[in-house]
Amino acid sequence: MSTLAFFPWLTLREPITTEPFELIQYRRAAAAASASSIQSACDSVLQLYHPTPGVSVDRATILKPNGRVPIHQLDDAEIDQVLRWAELVAFSGLAAREFFDTLHYANRDSFRLFVQAFEEPAVGILVSSRRRDGSSRILVSRRAAVFIRPLHIPHALNSEIDAGLLRALIARSRAADWGRFEEAIQQFGSANTDSPDILPETEAVNTVGAFERLFDLSHGKEDELAASFLRSFSPTQSVEPASSARVLNAPSPDKYTKRGSMREVWIRDFFQLRGQHAHGKIAPQLVSLWALREHLLLAAFIFPLVVKSLLAETSDYRLTAEDIVRVDAFEALLERNHFADGGQEWNDTIGGVRQRRWISAYAAQSDDGSPTN
Repeated sequence: MSTLAFFPWLTLREPITTEPFELIQYRRAAAAASASSIQSACDSVLQLYHPTPGVSVDRATILKPNGRVPIHQLDDAEIDQVLRWAELVAFSGLAAREFFDTLHYANRDSFRLFVQAFEEPAVGILVSSRRRDGSSRILVSRRAAVFIRPLHIPHALNSEIDAGLLRALIARSRAADWGRFEEAIQQFGSANTDSPDILPETEAVNTVGAFERLFDLSHGKEDELAASFLRSFSPTQSVEPASSARVLNAPSPDKYTKRGSMREVWIRDFFQLRGQHAHGKIAPQLVSLWALREHLLLAAFIFPLVVKSLLAETSDYRLTAEDIVRVDAFEALLERNHFADGGQEWNDTIGGVRQRRWISAYAAQSDDGSPTN
């Protein structure tokens, strides 16, 4: 039985090649290959996927192992490997997304991979589903097989993938500690689907769990999480809690002013809020400094940067100038209520840090004649 692995809701500006696999741009009835059997089979399979009802996708992304054609046979072990690669693609896409930006936003489901098995694509497809009591496999006719893009997945003409991060993750996958990275990435993805079927409280539990797994913590201790989080990245400047308006306006500011930085206050606050939800409380008793949706936004921003920082420690990845800008912006972002103004201060804060770093680098270059970061 033939298989095709593809992302129906993902379009790329350009193909991406890694050591084990390629991400290929698909276009319906592409002129250069419209007469080929592979193009025809891809067209037949992807015709069943609709960004809007009645309109088939005309662009998508195909994932294929190197040395293989897009249409090929995959056994169960190979399918499992392809799905693991897809998790890395999805995380690299989430790392590249922009918040408060309509054109460059994506969620985990934007990068959902389908591995479609078929005998004759023009006749029908095989659909496999999990059940609590096992699984089911049914052959579905083309007339009945219609897959419509869920409404919570944004429609993007071109999606960004952090290719440097993707290649770094693949390189790290050979290391002995890869398990904690892989499982943390998967858990982070489950907290970033934007699906209406997933409660924000569940997303908070999964997000903190992703941090704990990434740091290889198994005791559920706040102090351990805070210490690991603080060690994982180093901004050039920190905001002292005693000078934070968010802290000073809190009911009990003394609870926070003893901490060394606002990022420490934040991760502890998030851990405590998560604990309330993890024990079944939809309405927590904790008076949190940040609302739940603020915590989820800030965590979605900083988690990929923490992963990059850990990869950089072993030279699997080199932080880019933009990575450093975002690390430096994090504590300033903790001070704002970004939902009050539609993200204007979010973009202004990051843009301000970027401009200050550019000016500083330009001044340093002018002083000694050599470029700096």
